[in-house]
Amino acid sequence: MQMPDIDWAHSANDGGIWQSVEAHLKGTAALCAGYLRGLGCESAGRLLGEFHDFGKYSERFQEVLHGREFRVDHAFPSAAFLWYVYYKAKACPEEARILATVIASHH
Repeated sequence: MQMPDIDWAHSANDGGIWQSVEAHLKGTAALCAGYLRGLGCESAGRLLGEFHDFGKYSERFQEVLHGREFRVDHAFPSAAFLWYVYYKAKACPEEARILATVIASHH
């Protein structure tokens, strides 16, 4: 069995267009940054948008989009990855925990 490309965030829309994970993350990052700009949290919004669906970069999630799998949790792996990267970069476990919690609960 040939595995699908591992880079789709959403299956085809009504026009037959698929959305890549990269495009989805960039677009969501811009939206989240804009939503939180008024609170002075633009950088946190951008970070949340960039990481929120990172777990979609998995073979199992791609199987969902192609109808060969029913449901795969992508939020928890996304949260774990953000926690790891943020904690390693900033060494601030409380901020990392808060950001990861937002991502883990986004669905």
